[in-house]
Amino acid sequence: MADLLTHVLVVAAVGTLAARRGLVARRFLPLAAVGAVAPDATKLTLLLGVQWGRVGGIPYSAWGYHTLGGVAVVAALGAVIVRRGDRGPAALALAAGGVSHLCLDLLVIRADGVAPPYLYPLTDWLPPAGNVYLSSDYWPAVVACCLAGLVWLLDRHVDPPTDDPPDGHVADDEPSDGHAADDTPPTDDREP
Repeated sequence: MADLLTHVLVVAAVGTLAARRGLVARRFLPLAAVGAVAPDATKLTLLLGVQWGRVGGIPYSAWGYHTLGGVAVVAALGAVIVRRGDRGPAALALAAGGVSHLCLDLLVIRADGVAPPYLYPLTDWLPPAGNVYLSSDYWPAVVACCLAGLVWLLDRHVDPPTDDPPDGHVADDEPSDGHAADDTPPTDDREP
């Protein structure tokens, strides 16, 4: 479970930083977390004993969830269940979560030194494994907890960066007398 927690915490931290910069709406962060968990649906099939088989004569393998193609399918299916105006951002959030999962899994120690074909169906190339940690190690989860905690503190106690001038200051292109910024001089409404 440390592996699953790591995936969710990394997506939460990166998503929060992206939301602070205005790159993503915060309401899509839970979808990114779902996307980060989705590739591990293959582990559920191990418990159920249905890793591969045939449906209607067509063979299937649950390993497809743990590939770029599986992430794309989950993103497309997930986008269908949200309202029409949010489908694009929802699909991107689900896909970003899934891709972050695959990137973190590239760092797992593999006995043969190569990672699974995460880029399938684009290619069946086996990328070299990062060989940084075991999926059963706890230290990546501890690092992810510290990272997420730091981002949470930053998000709660530090104002987000803005392009607006601080209060009390007037931008150079705004007049200080409250009139519209045009070339006509202010008129005097008093009668002589």
